[in-house]
Amino acid sequence: FNMASSTECAIRYSVTTTIGAEDGLKDEYIKWLKDGHVQEVVEKGGAVSAEVLDLDVAEGGESKVVSTYVFPSRAAFDNYVAKVAPELRKDGVERFGKRDVSFSRTIGSCVFSHSA
Repeated sequence: FNMASSTECAIRYSVTTTIGAEDGLKDEYIKWLKDGHVQEVVEKGGAVSAEVLDLDVAEGGESKVVSTYVFPSRAAFDNYVAKVAPELRKDGVERFGKRDVSFSRTIGSCVFSHSA
């Protein structure tokens, strides 16, 4: 039993992207994340790790992709929001904003994490 303290998983920032049925749109979006966006959040934005999930979809439902970033502190996250996020968000909106894509964001402080 290994439990990390809250300082080891301080801030979790998740972006849930809902993607319509346009042919190839989900693959294009994931490729954009993989080919640089996620790396920029980590390298320029100060996140210590990132994970992208392609959520299972109920039949006939919309696709959802969740990108989760871990920041070491609220100060590191606030710095990302102020200095790095505006340009990265602008890029995402320019690429996908006029298509059947919507974004929602959640931010939270980690209470604890558990691993084997």
